[in-house]
Amino acid sequence: MWRNTELQRRWHVWPLCLAIGGLFAYELFLFSDAFITRGRVDPGLALGRAIVAAFMAPLLALAMARNREWRIDIHVSREVVLHTATLLASGCFLLAVAIVAMVLPGFGGDWGLVLQLAMLFGSIVVLATVLSSGSLRRRLKFLISRNFFTHRYDYRVEWLKFIELVSGSDHAEELQVRIIRALAGFVDSPAGAL
Repeated sequence: MWRNTELQRRWHVWPLCLAIGGLFAYELFLFSDAFITRGRVDPGLALGRAIVAAFMAPLLALAMARNREWRIDIHVSREVVLHTATLLASGCFLLAVAIVAMVLPGFGGDWGLVLQLAMLFGSIVVLATVLSSGSLRRRLKFLISRNFFTHRYDYRVEWLKFIELVSGSDHAEELQVRIIRALAGFVDSPAGAL
């Protein structure tokens, strides 16, 4: 890639070439060592792959920043982002609980059990607060919507919900009330008026 790039464009691709070359060199070193030691990969060297990849990530980001034409607009559905964010938050919560659970027995004595119970109760309170707080959920929804999506709403889904609510003949409410309810639902408003 380096050799086939024009001389004036090499400034744009050298971080990418360096990152790929660094990853390749480490892989070559790792598997050469495994070949010499008759197929046994050294666990320390295998763990070093993550460190090498972490050092190469800024070079890849720099290459992407210098080459704007490489960018691809990827659109992910809101449900995927919601479920991924939920899974990520749950994983962080469980990781924090596991870390605290590993640290607390080190205190020993009677305080270890007391601190474990306090941590369990505290985590239940935090989880209940997050799940029951409407304003916190709205802020989180706004944060995710602002940072992960180009549009505030998934208009196709919102339009289908609007049509279903307005055109449904099984509702006992008048058409005007259903329209207000549908429009208020878009912005999470508890009420509306014409």
